[in-house]
Amino acid sequence: MTTIQSTIGLLVLDPARPADLDDVLEILAEAAAWLAAQGIDQWASPPPPGLRARIAAEIERGEVYIARPLQDGCAVGTLRFEWRDTELWPDAAGDSAGYVHSMAIRPTLRGRQLGEALIEWAKMHVRNRQRHYLRLDCVATNIALRRYYERLRFRYCGEATRGDFTGALYEFDVTESRTPGTENL
Repeated sequence: MTTIQSTIGLLVLDPARPADLDDVLEILAEAAAWLAAQGIDQWASPPPPGLRARIAAEIERGEVYIARPLQDGCAVGTLRFEWRDTELWPDAAGDSAGYVHSMAIRPTLRGRQLGEALIEWAKMHVRNRQRHYLRLDCVATNIALRRYYERLRFRYCGEATRGDFTGALYEFDVTESRTPGTENL
């Protein structure tokens, strides 16, 4: 069990189990609907056919994580974490980074810095494996999310296209500095 500090108290962040599939899908669907209602192009709403099978396979591979407050256990966020991303980062050294995808927080908790808490966990996860970078991406036209990543001191690394998706690529060098208060995460 991994716990991380957040503005709503301690969160437990663990690999999702098959029984968590509905919670993960619900969080992703809520986030996609909220983004669409704001006119933000990031994820399809409603979710595309086949998403359930894809997420189930990612859970089986141990790539999906789910966050729950320690006090009540209700799922509040999710992310997918991988040690390689050859689709969007094909030229990147495979052993120097960790990659976050599909990070989502329930919209009812928007503004509570839960995304930052999940990102801090991912930075620690990368550091613990003696890797140097945390990398992530977003739809290249999603200016709000790009500004968010830049506010969190991620460095813009260009764009990459896979099929009909063009993503803005970002990385954070976890060896440069640690965020105060995260030493024990």
